[in-house]
Amino acid sequence: MRTRRLSLLLALFVALLATFSASCGADAPPNEAPSLTLSVGSEETYVVGEDVVQIQVTAKDPEGGNVSFDVINRPSRAEFQTFASSALFSWDPITSDVTEDEPLRLIFVATDSQGASTERVVNLTIHAGNGTPRFLTASSKLYDPNSNKPLEFEVEVRDDDSRDVDLQMPADKAPAGASFEQTGPKIGTFTWSPSVQQRDKRVHSVTFVADDRQTEPVTLKVSIILQNGGGGGGTTDPDPVGSCEGEQPIAHDPLGAQRTIEDYEVEATFSSTAAAKYDLAYLFWSTDDVMNQEVEWGSTEMKIDGTELRGAIPNLLLPAGESQTVYYSICAMDEDAAEDAEDAFICAPGGSYFTFNAYSPDETACLDDAAGASFGSATPIPDDVWAEQTVCSGTADFHQFTVEAGEIVDLYVTYSLGQDVDVKLYDDAEKQRDLVEFSECYGVAYIPLEAPESGQKTWFVEVTGADAPYQITAWRQQGGGGTCGDEANEPNDTAADATLVFDEIALFEGAAICTEDDVDIYAFDVLAGDTVDALLEFIHADGDLDMTLYAPSQSDNVSMDSFGVADAWSTNDDEELSHVAQESGIYHLLVMSSDTPNTYDLTISKTCGDDDTFGTSNHSQSSPALITPGTYSDLKMCAGQPDWYERTGFADQVVLAEVVVQQGARVSDVEFSVWDANGLIDSATVNGDRLELEFTPTTQAQYFYKVSGPSSMIYELTYLD
Repeated sequence: MRTRRLSLLLALFVALLATFSASCGADAPPNEAPSLTLSVGSEETYVVGEDVVQIQVTAKDPEGGNVSFDVINRPSRAEFQTFASSALFSWDPITSDVTEDEPLRLIFVATDSQGASTERVVNLTIHAGNGTPRFLTASSKLYDPNSNKPLEFEVEVRDDDSRDVDLQMPADKAPAGASFEQTGPKIGTFTWSPSVQQRDKRVHSVTFVADDRQTEPVTLKVSIILQNGGGGGGTTDPDPVGSCEGEQPIAHDPLGAQRTIEDYEVEATFSSTAAAKYDLAYLFWSTDDVMNQEVEWGSTEMKIDGTELRGAIPNLLLPAGESQTVYYSICAMDEDAAEDAEDAFICAPGGSYFTFNAYSPDETACLDDAAGASFGSATPIPDDVWAEQTVCSGTADFHQFTVEAGEIVDLYVTYSLGQDVDVKLYDDAEKQRDLVEFSECYGVAYIPLEAPESGQKTWFVEVTGADAPYQITAWRQQGGGGTCGDEANEPNDTAADATLVFDEIALFEGAAICTEDDVDIYAFDVLAGDTVDALLEFIHADGDLDMTLYAPSQSDNVSMDSFGVADAWSTNDDEELSHVAQESGIYHLLVMSSDTPNTYDLTISKTCGDDDTFGTSNHSQSSPALITPGTYSDLKMCAGQPDWYERTGFADQVVLAEVVVQQGARVSDVEFSVWDANGLIDSATVNGDRLELEFTPTTQAQYFYKVSGPSSMIYELTYLD
């Protein structure tokens, strides 16, 4: 009886529990499907070769759960990258993707963890392009000539209806000494090593022509901007206390940390004066270690609307848990400026770079680095090398540097001006010292450090900020125990930092090798056939010095441990070497010590060797070289020694002639003229990198061409009837 009663009670309890559960479930809200938003409309049209399809997808689950993404009917070559609450669809259509009467129907789907989903449809119409080649190469290149490597980049076109496209670089539309080789059906390689003289000009340009033999040829003009050493590469001191007097030509609020699927939008503003002067604006960026090495810069032309500038850096779309420091500069160019105008090209910031941290769209935290968080765990500051760091909100980074007895050190911290970064200095007693100098123009903190003659001293640097990247280094300017007499020429310890020599005869007095491992390197332009002479004067008893000369082809290996094309190593007072150049380009002369430091005087001289196809005797109108119609390449002219050529002219017959500078002199400094027995008749005009002369003799007679200029050069002469 008792057992039956218990069974009845248990059944009643189960029934009541089921009724209660059903009642509670009826009050729970139903699961809602996620919201889904697209960056485009339901009907979109694109053109092959002109447009890249990019659709940004965002979703949100009302219950706060996870969302997954999918796209139905995705083309085989399209990419679909997904994140926690967003996704990106990317597709570059080709000719076979052209839609006819029926558009491509893409269905984007967002699904929550309960299986509820939302769909959005986009109908894509893909039109065929016009079949004209389209250059994929950027219209601007940023190049550091101190990298000691030639500028080299690929020129590529897209043309979906052609198997191959002819690519050319007209010689009159390229810098002297540049070369171009087509290496594939639609790609080629441009190479150029600017001479010392060419480095004086900030902006150069080169034009490429693409011809598919079906449509009209198209051209691309690429502006080549030579960096002038501001902040990058760790080779030049940033301006420690630069002032910003007057209105700045380019104003910009630096980007903060980026966590998005969109490209990183960059906006800037011209001053009214800059807006009236500059025709083009460029955005340059890099994710490489730009402070320590030569890097390949990405670039895009910014849109100019009055005084407003707009551009974008492509999104890195990093995975969760990763971050990347992005360096960027905003620059402007005046296409009408004179060749030697210093303000033909300007950048902001002027002495460093803007920086920001890029994260995955899923990342919410600031990813800090390994810098110490206290005096006791302070991270050592590298010597002569920049260290990349990030400081997060609510934390502090501590760094330390030990200055040797009698030593002077320059310490720098660079960051984006406008970001919340602060720098403080403490001595070895952890007492704050007021020695930090901040630039008003761009993000640079400069700290001069010293140690007493009696012993070393350790200094501490504290950096605070909010998700801000910064760079830090220390440069030793003076060795302990005395002053080096060579500070005016330093740093010149690498080929990239070499002291540039412009004169035909250059004298460096009171120079010095300051330590046993110190070297001094000098760089200068030499043309094939020239003779280089170097005289190194010193007292051997005070310390032995040696020197080595390196040709352009050896520029990657200029060091104490390598051999050059000529050297002077002896155990006597003074060293002397002489070399006849077999190749044109930038030569390097290295001075070093084999045992102890010493002071020295150095004389470097270059003697032009004019021994070409016509020998060395055609330097006057009375002894010209006889020429016939044709092209003569690799001719040599020395400064102050004009080349004369003789030809016969026929009455009323138009004669065309031109001179193309291959290496050496600026074309604007060269004179090309036609003479008869009575004197000057006409002079050529400059067109790009050449001088063009059109002349119609009125009578049949002997005529003379004269090529002259203030500096030596290798050139090509063409004479056509």
